[in-house]
Amino acid sequence: MIYCGGTDQAKVPLDLLTQISPLGSRNGLLFTKSSDAMRVKIYQLIEQIVEVGAEAGYNRAHKHTDTPNPETIKQCIQEYIMNGFHEHFEFDSEE
Repeated sequence: MIYCGGTDQAKVPLDLLTQISPLGSRNGLLFTKSSDAMRVKIYQLIEQIVEVGAEAGYNRAHKHTDTPNPETIKQCIQEYIMNGFHEHFEFDSEE
């Protein structure tokens, strides 16, 4: 049986994971195969979350105006990046 998870992660049988995409991801997470285990490519996942969130936040700030103030741009980018993290990670406590 092939498992998903690294040394610090819970091992999950791959047959429980669904929605395999042609880009090498499962449930939105990027994976790499290492012998009989699969590990999340954390750096690439975080890079993707930040890129997509920054672009979406920037576009959202400009949705109703061509010249939003810098604080609105920062807030929208931050919100969309954090939304990306909340889509891919589960946090135990909100601070």
